[in-house]
Amino acid sequence: MRKIYEKHKKDNILPTLIVIIALLNIYLYMRLKSFTSVTIFSLINNRDIK
Repeated sequence: MRKIYEKHKKDNILPTLIVIIALLNIYLYMRLKSFTSVTIFSLINNRDIK
């Protein structure tokens, strides 16, 4: 009974980790999206000027 519970607990940890990582990735993507788009835009402009 205890082994089944421990196995079940381990099985639950993985999807939870996946969800947490996915949420973190989305959060970081949203935070960086505006910054990176501005940076890429300025890099393209600098390249065009040169």
